[in-house]
Amino acid sequence: MFNCDLFGKTIRSMRKNRRLSLLSLSLKLNITQAYLGEIERAKKVPSVDVALAIANFFKIGLDDSSLKPKQNQPIIHEILNKTKGLNPIERQFICKALTEFIAFHK
Repeated sequence: MFNCDLFGKTIRSMRKNRRLSLLSLSLKLNITQAYLGEIERAKKVPSVDVALAIANFFKIGLDDSSLKPKQNQPIIHEILNKTKGLNPIERQFICKALTEFIAFHK
């Protein structure tokens, strides 16, 4: 399950560890600085596309247990990147299915 609070705290910590400002990261992600700040503070839930972009940038997973770098994450992100032509509901379904699959096989 996606935990906005944990995701936001993780993103803020990783951003600061890389010495990135909110502005510089938001420009890399093509989102507003305010939106990124709200995601970090868990005031807004990121869209599937934004959550995937953030996860891809930091090479982390989206489920609670994988909010840290993992060796298998590039494969997952490659699969999710290939779903860009799908509508948001279909992408969300695939993301959830992959998250549950990974959690089941741990």
